Amino acid sequence: NVQAISSSGLKLGNDDFSGFMFFADDGTVGIGTATPSQKLEVSSGSTQIVANFNASNSSTSSNNGGAIVEIQNTNSTNGNQGSIVFRDSNGNGSSAIFGYNADHSDGEGFLTFGTRNSSGTFGEKMRITSAGLVAIGTTSPTQKLDVNGGLNSPHAIFSGQASRGLLIETQNTTNNDDTVVLNAQTSTGAIILETNSTSALTIDSSQNATFAGNVNLADSKVLSVGTSLDLQIFHEAHNSFISNNIGDLTIRNLNDDKDIIFQTDDGSGGTENYIQIDGSEGRTTINKPLRINDSV
Repeated sequence: NVQAISSSGLKLGNDDFSGFMFFADDGTVGIGTATPSQKLEVSSGSTQIVANFNASNSSTSSNNGGAIVEIQNTNSTNGNQGSIVFRDSNGNGSSAIFGYNADHSDGEGFLTFGTRNSSGTFGEKMRITSAGLVAIGTTSPTQKLDVNGGLNSPHAIFSGQASRGLLIETQNTTNNDDTVVLNAQTSTGAIILETNSTSALTIDSSQNATFAGNVNLADSKVLSVGTSLDLQIFHEAHNSFISNNIGDLTIRNLNDDKDIIFQTDDGSGGTENYIQIDGSEGRTTINKPLRINDSV
């Protein structure tokens, strides 16, 4: 059926016009609505699927195969967009995908994803650059994934359950330097660093650290124990030092019937026992001549 609506437009539909297309006098077209506000406005009422676009295409070409829906901005201004906006019942844009035409001369582009928060502010939340870098919380990523959660806030959580898994965050110090925190979150959780699918370092929930391999320090670096650097082990290019900066320095062997042995080179490329302290025998054995300096 065709129905002309005075000072409005032309209506095409079925017998009772329960389904119709409306051509307004201002050049807009409505499907399912007689008051289109855009060049084409489709309203499905309470029906869930508004529109279906389909094609039978066997192409498996990478990035350009199968059924394609295109949005083109024919204006040649660099940096303009083609967008998909999701609106609520009041017409507010609640979220959107923006395709930016960075350079019309070579087709360079990038994607941004935006949402509106509960305060009504709409803003970009994620970006994929023309180089394939993904940004969350920043618009200028420098790595394949660049996440900026802000100062003193979590940046990422990798978890299979609530309040579990790995939490990555930064904490702002008094010097305004961000400290990176890796948190296993649960009271029994551990952080395990692996190489070649094998555990290299395990830090358990009691803050005990277990290394599966050797721990090497570069020359002139200090291994310190205690909150005030109480005990230090230091090695420079040729010499090694053990320094105790507070209290007594005690060397113990708590294994029954075992000794404390001091060795050094024998002058021929090997090593030899020089002093042996035998607790079970209650004696100290000096295996080399003992020289006492003058005035001692």
